[in-house]
Amino acid sequence: MNVFQSALCFDKKIGKLKLSPVYVIMGLKVGAFCLLVLLVAGIAARVPRPSHIPRHVWGRPFHGLLSPLEDATNSQCDTTYEEGNFTQPLDHFNSSITDTWQQYYQYNTNYATPGSNIVFFMLGGESPIGAKWICRSDYAYLQWAKKYGATVFQVEHRYFGRSRPKPTQTTENLKWFTPEQILADFDAFINAMNKDFFNGKQMKWVLFGGSYPGSLTAWMRAAYPNSSIAGISSSSAVGLFVDYYGYATNMQKNYKKQSAACGSSIEAGFKKIQTLSLSEAGRKQLQTIFNTCTDFPDSDSISPRDLQYFYSNVFGEFQGINQYSGDNRDPLTATWGLGVPKACDYLTDSSVTDEVQRVANVINWVNGLYGEPNACLPNNYTDYIVTYSDPKYDASGDIASGRSWTFQCCSYLGYFQTTDGGRDNGIWGSLIPVDFYVDQCIDMFGPEFKLDFTYAQVDKYLEKFGGAKHYKGTNVVFPNGSLDPWFSLGLIDGYQNETNNVFATTIDGGAHCSDMYPARPQDSASLTAARKLIADKLDYFINNA
Repeated sequence: MNVFQSALCFDKKIGKLKLSPVYVIMGLKVGAFCLLVLLVAGIAARVPRPSHIPRHVWGRPFHGLLSPLEDATNSQCDTTYEEGNFTQPLDHFNSSITDTWQQYYQYNTNYATPGSNIVFFMLGGESPIGAKWICRSDYAYLQWAKKYGATVFQVEHRYFGRSRPKPTQTTENLKWFTPEQILADFDAFINAMNKDFFNGKQMKWVLFGGSYPGSLTAWMRAAYPNSSIAGISSSSAVGLFVDYYGYATNMQKNYKKQSAACGSSIEAGFKKIQTLSLSEAGRKQLQTIFNTCTDFPDSDSISPRDLQYFYSNVFGEFQGINQYSGDNRDPLTATWGLGVPKACDYLTDSSVTDEVQRVANVINWVNGLYGEPNACLPNNYTDYIVTYSDPKYDASGDIASGRSWTFQCCSYLGYFQTTDGGRDNGIWGSLIPVDFYVDQCIDMFGPEFKLDFTYAQVDKYLEKFGGAKHYKGTNVVFPNGSLDPWFSLGLIDGYQNETNNVFATTIDGGAHCSDMYPARPQDSASLTAARKLIADKLDYFINNA
């Protein structure tokens, strides 16, 4: 089929990119040096976070894997990339279902050298894929792509971005949203590219992924070991867990490690928040201090979910600060100070005597960094549920992505980020129980999504892939940062299996996926050593495949 597309093409006469027509004929573009921009149904420009939606939902930033400062299409590109759509079956395992859908992908051949049979494959995850992972040559894995003359692909995950197996996200339409179908998508893509893109040549594919895509990388190496030769699984929470109070436990360690006074201030602030929330007069104070988006319901109608939703959104701001603390993800963390140390400066500010106000000051500081000064704090559970229960795709895809991520957590990942850890969660208090997450699953997706269902699903996939302690794949490196709240679910030192070429490395003081970002002079010795280990193992995998 011939498809007319618009493209950003480099015009040598004027030395700039310009919009030009390009025909795609049987998948081959007529024209060179072009950055395709599909004019068919796709993702609109990114939109600001709606005021009634929290900055973090189930540990996932509202805009997903992309920084809030970045555009989803051509963020800071220093090389061109190209796009395509690949036809996937709705169901890889039931031939009686003949429905298909289009999976969006990006690729970069600028690093490829004649005769090279190496392909680097960045697996898409819980958001629309962002161009920076395919076109910013200072990213660690793209530096290695240059070294090996690799062609680079990035493929979007089903049910995110433009990759929509069904036109809406009703619970019925999400039943093909399983690890088996997701991994089969990636395997089918690899096989098709070997056949069609590389003219039947059996290429050596190396998989890359960070966070949830890191887990997919690990699972691909277990489920389809012949499709690729190796994988780098960064900050992957492969040790699936339902009531994951370990997130709060690790946060407590990190804030208290910064300073005992910081931990004490958080504890005093959160205790007072809980006390104030139990009376109507106290809740009015909280409305003012935190600039809540709506008033709390009156005493006759307020429910535990209303309070837990408010608590979770205050707690969520501290999650975001910790999860990316000090890494080279973007200016927020790299140069503007978003991280635990600066947060603790606000929390130990002796000029502010009220610990609750100190907590609010941290949130106000983060709002300013995100370009959202005076943003209100969401506190209406019903509005939140109504928004994420809508099965229609929104224009930017951000709300739909949050719904997809929540479905994944409810149906096979777990990751209920509670404060059920007792003393180990002491500075936060017992504010966010597991029932708060179970209720969200039921309210968004239906009564069958009870806690027993999630536990059974998580146990199923722990058995299937081996989790962290008994991982069943081969030829994988697992870097994890000690500062990352997901650290406890990673395949860390002590779980490696060198017989199967499964290696673990801990980055002291490293945050979530810190090894994946561009290197810089102030990188710690531990981070530099982790990248060297990855590079050495990568060299071994490639040369011995």
